[in-house]
Amino acid sequence: MNFLHRIAFACMLFLVCYGCSKSPTAPSDGGIPSTATAGEFGYRVNDTIYDRKDFAAAGEAFGSLDPAIGNRPRLLSITLNYFSFIGNFHEYTIGIQVPLAMVRPGTFTIASDSTGFVSAFYDRDTATYLATSATITLVSVDTVNNLVSGTFRMTVADYFDPSQSLQIEAGYFNDIPIAAGAYDPGTITANANASFFTTKSTPNAVEAYQFSGSNTLYIDAYDNDSGIEREISIELYEVRPGTYNFGSQLGPITPVAAYHTLGASPDVQIQTDDGAGQLIISQVDAVNHRLFGRFNFTGTDYFSGETVQISGGVINNLEWFVL
Repeated sequence: MNFLHRIAFACMLFLVCYGCSKSPTAPSDGGIPSTATAGEFGYRVNDTIYDRKDFAAAGEAFGSLDPAIGNRPRLLSITLNYFSFIGNFHEYTIGIQVPLAMVRPGTFTIASDSTGFVSAFYDRDTATYLATSATITLVSVDTVNNLVSGTFRMTVADYFDPSQSLQIEAGYFNDIPIAAGAYDPGTITANANASFFTTKSTPNAVEAYQFSGSNTLYIDAYDNDSGIEREISIELYEVRPGTYNFGSQLGPITPVAAYHTLGASPDVQIQTDDGAGQLIISQVDAVNHRLFGRFNFTGTDYFSGETVQISGGVINNLEWFVL
């Protein structure tokens, strides 16, 4: 996920949720609550409860599926971020990683793991705790809608002082989107200064997402097939069919776009100006979160001052997620 997008999300949450004083209710120790909704998660740290169902917008949750490389199996990583606005701002993060050689439910423990790929951590603001023991159960993996549900419990120790440990119990996550490395996520292709750009041959090459409580859609597409990382990013105020002229600032009818390279000689970095291109959203499936469209834009390279043209852009069956 783009770091600047997360900063904007945190600022939005602060404005929306500042002043909340309601205490979360305790998650059950009996697995995933029967009333849990999509994107919900919760857990207990010692006697402190964190549960997103009480403040749906005060958190984000997403999974990432990384392909097998060499002796490393395919890995599923799950990130659960909880934001507290009671008193001072705090951010709490649960991170889980398990090997997923076969796409099916199962239980993973650090104690019985012989691969070294089962791991977990807990971050509390700037403090990091690593799991010394953990039991993680995948209850369901939906490869059609790219959703994963499960439960967890773990003992974690402070990274700098392992004698300081915490117990994390009653952990669950329900229908968390696999937002990166999704099964059949759709594709984005374009021509960048006459050089073909495609997400088809790069693992985890396209991400499209909204934050809970916001209509803004963020699209990040990557191509590093040539060894040079290239990225096209688009922000759209609302997901609906229509023709939009790109601008320099995001607005209800004005999307913004950018293109940059990393590792080229020289690198390129552009962002759209007012009227510097067009985005056409031709079809939106609001139920399955899929969209189709076309785009083109130009910009002035920050480094060289030359004009860079992105043309013939195609958004094909792109799936977006609510984090």
